[in-house]
Amino acid sequence: MERETWNSKRAALRRSRIRLKATGQSADQVNRTVLAEPVSRFEVLRCSRFSWNPGLDSKTIQQLLHCVLDWKKELAELNLGDLFGLHSLIPRTDPGRGLRHNNGPPLFGKHAPLSPELIEKALSRFFVWVSSDSYAEIHPLEQSILCQLRLLEISPFSSYSHLVSVIFSYYFLTRTGHLLPTYEKHEMARYEAAMVEALDFSTASLVELHLGACLRSYDRVLGQPG
Repeated sequence: MERETWNSKRAALRRSRIRLKATGQSADQVNRTVLAEPVSRFEVLRCSRFSWNPGLDSKTIQQLLHCVLDWKKELAELNLGDLFGLHSLIPRTDPGRGLRHNNGPPLFGKHAPLSPELIEKALSRFFVWVSSDSYAEIHPLEQSILCQLRLLEISPFSSYSHLVSVIFSYYFLTRTGHLLPTYEKHEMARYEAAMVEALDFSTASLVELHLGACLRSYDRVLGQPG
């Protein structure tokens, strides 16, 4: 995404946040209201297209998202226990609850995840990174994307690492008063292509898709077509 386009859409996101505040609703209230709906917009997180979240129902997805919404902590307080806490909410058939000990399948069929012997040290560095002053200066939407990408590269668990990475990354949006993004099922192919590009160090498409999903959430709440 060109810098001019990014600045324009970021300004639109800022205006939407101001308009939402003017209605007397907080982002936290809206996020929780949406999660309480019978048919959640977050159904897309368990899209059967992907192998990273097989068989999960909407209730489990909602529990994971509520967990992140309930976090009341600063960046420096994030730790490995938070990541394990999210993962522990997922009903799984595999017996292991610790970190991944095998090589795992390629990410999106193309990129090998981090070698298992490097995971523990990589996670330690990850939490130092996201609690740093330099990370705090980045826009929350970009924080969310970078977090998601790095955790996906590490793939700390033998199952559901991708799903946990996505939902964990939403913390960087919710802590700064943003609505959770709303993806459409027809965007899943674009999401996959954007993730492959991002893993090759080109995040423009992923940023554009993520920003569009965030703007859609505001448009729906504020009565505009999304």
